[in-house]
Amino acid sequence: MRRGLLAAGLMLGLVLGGWGRPAPGGDAPPSFHGIDNQFIELRPLERPPPAPITRGDGRTVDLGDFRGRVVLLNIWATWCEPCVWEMPALDRLQGALGGERFEVVALSIDRDGMAAVEPFFRRHGVKHLGMYLDPGRRTAYTNAANPNGAAFPVYGLPITFLIDRQGRVAGYVTGPAQWHSEDAKRLIRHYIEHPQD
Repeated sequence: MRRGLLAAGLMLGLVLGGWGRPAPGGDAPPSFHGIDNQFIELRPLERPPPAPITRGDGRTVDLGDFRGRVVLLNIWATWCEPCVWEMPALDRLQGALGGERFEVVALSIDRDGMAAVEPFFRRHGVKHLGMYLDPGRRTAYTNAANPNGAAFPVYGLPITFLIDRQGRVAGYVTGPAQWHSEDAKRLIRHYIEHPQD
């Protein structure tokens, strides 16, 4: 039931261009604009239900395993041209900020899983990102029926969700973005340095 409510809330937020109210005063995150869309902060913050993700080594993890770190959950596919364009920026961002306090989780929804992602990473020289896979659409869903009860709606690729240190969805950007830019780093540092109430 909770999974359905979160998914419905995220869906409504995406459809209406945001959900709830902006953060008050000095607690507001810095603005950040992707290529076509801006970062939309979500209020109230919501903790997604368990979202199983398969790592490149075959181990299943959950977003909860990243608790204590800010996570940039980027949902993408190898056949998506804007995703391909965006991938080097995500790789550079992980190289610059990734560690104990921040992680880029680039989650591929390619049906072929590792067979698609591993050669893509090699061909495009991706060095800093881990391989995360969701070929069965257990974490992200593109079908409005959401047969697997996945937590994250995808209305277009790429879509990127920012998850705070408490494991709550803080906001999202639809479409590609220059994630290696100083504006993007400022946004991420805001969530690293200012735990949200």
